[in-house]
Amino acid sequence: MRTEPTDEALGGLENETAQWVRARRWQLSVTRAVAQFGLRFNEWLVLVTTLKLTRAKQDAVSQNDVCRAIGLTRMQVAVAMRRIDNLGLVSRGPDVDGFMWRVFVTNEGRALVSETSAQVSAR
Repeated sequence: MRTEPTDEALGGLENETAQWVRARRWQLSVTRAVAQFGLRFNEWLVLVTTLKLTRAKQDAVSQNDVCRAIGLTRMQVAVAMRRIDNLGLVSRGPDVDGFMWRVFVTNEGRALVSETSAQVSAR
């Protein structure tokens, strides 16, 4: 026999749903802003996250570090990283063992993060 959800449970779901709606609206707003610069949302997210991680570490980071930081799959990060590498926004190279990519953000990438951040913040 199923029971009706309590008001307390529904209140919690309402808060979670509202949070998801805000996050989705933010994602759509960012998507529109970064499209002006020829980027997709995941590419921008990977670029910004890579910059944050490399600043914190003061060294190149692995693509796996980026995956863990933003919760995207290895494939999603690899596809985005390949594209932003081709655009000259990051530089990738194999680590000393050759098992993973080490990545840092180029001057062009840092400039683009600065420009897009202004657009994203204005929305």
